[in-house]
Amino acid sequence: MSSLFSRSLATWAAETSVCTDEVLLRLARAGIIDTVACMIAGRDEPACALVRKTFGGRSQGHSSVLGSKTGCGAADAACINAVAAHVLDYDDNFLAALTHPSAVLVPALFAVAEERGCSGAEVIDAYIIGLEVEACLGDIMNTAHYARGWHATSTIGVLGAAVACARLLSLDTQGVLAAMSIASSMASGSKLQFGTMTKPLHAGLAARNGVEAALLAETGLSAHQEPCLGEWGFCDLFNGLEDADPEAALRDLGCPFAIMNPGLLPKRFACCGSIHQSLDALLELREQHGFTAEDVRVIETAIPDAGYANLCYERPKNAMEAKFSMQYCLAVALYAGKVSLADFTDEAVARPVIQDLLPSIKMNRLPTHQREGMFGEVPVTTSVYYKDGSVVELALYHAKGSRENPFTEQELRRKFNDCCSGRFSSSEIDSFYVLLCHLSQVERIEELAFSFRGGSTSVAH
Repeated sequence: MSSLFSRSLATWAAETSVCTDEVLLRLARAGIIDTVACMIAGRDEPACALVRKTFGGRSQGHSSVLGSKTGCGAADAACINAVAAHVLDYDDNFLAALTHPSAVLVPALFAVAEERGCSGAEVIDAYIIGLEVEACLGDIMNTAHYARGWHATSTIGVLGAAVACARLLSLDTQGVLAAMSIASSMASGSKLQFGTMTKPLHAGLAARNGVEAALLAETGLSAHQEPCLGEWGFCDLFNGLEDADPEAALRDLGCPFAIMNPGLLPKRFACCGSIHQSLDALLELREQHGFTAEDVRVIETAIPDAGYANLCYERPKNAMEAKFSMQYCLAVALYAGKVSLADFTDEAVARPVIQDLLPSIKMNRLPTHQREGMFGEVPVTTSVYYKDGSVVELALYHAKGSRENPFTEQELRRKFNDCCSGRFSSSEIDSFYVLLCHLSQVERIEELAFSFRGGSTSVAH
């Protein structure tokens, strides 16, 4: 099996015809629209501005860069735009691989598609294939890989991006295999960087390296024929294969497609996904019972170990840390009854009224028999203790945005509008959204270039 796995995966990725089922296409369009919204909202964030300043003028090309009037080479454009997609932590999760897949795949595919004149349908096709490859690798790598401290968005994500871009370039099995193998030598990224500017850079590096791996494979650069399994292979080095079944992972490819089950998990809040069930629960309890911060003595929430380890900032000092602080996010929800993009600025984090609430928020691990479970498998319980001694609580398995509790079309549109507000006029937002909704009919991705390069607050590099 160790001599056949990667080639079998590459063959599937190169030769499989993606189903034209309308549900599949609708889910793909929704994932791409959500990611574009996050890219636009994040394009002027300091981390993105710094990456754009560093790489934006480094190469010449036709690929659009968010926040810049001029294009650059596909790899650099993919990097900058992927940082924009991930910097707010508003982009989707993917429990099949424990990655933020779309923040890597969409910028990479758009950059290559614009440079090569590819269609929207071809981008959607490659996007679905890239997600499936990440799901397959996630099946044999996680949860050991993620628990070890690797940021799977970067490690697994670069292989998914390389295969997706190779598919977009119409490479054959050998070309897809080479792209995957080259990408395996570019994989890196520690969760140590959570709460810093380097965390969104991981998505940028995965997108850039995925593009470059596919382009190198296209030129004929050779690489090892079994990069995934075996001694020194990707899975061995990155601590996978515990109780893994690679043959089963291959059999599961496209049965059904991972974008359908378990599906993507777009975010309601611009913070770490490990916080979302607790936030959903607190806001629902607040709406049901009408309490305010003045009524509450303490709030406790219990979550799985995989999420607990990510949330390392009890007293965040800035917006980046606040995105990985259960205490901050629940304090905001308790005080304001909502959590919005405006709550993730350095000024918002420093508000005395919020800082004073932080000690009253307690994050615990789930009981021993549940704590190794993943989100969606075990309930996340949130309890609100009143000053009068009474208590209300709610246990949730699934966050808003999950397959079991999906966004409506109206909620997706509202998030898109919020992310674009102040950057485009209302008519431009409407036109852009309609164009993305009909992405499969777009003949050349460069038709989207105006919306990527334009907008009322574009910043030239």
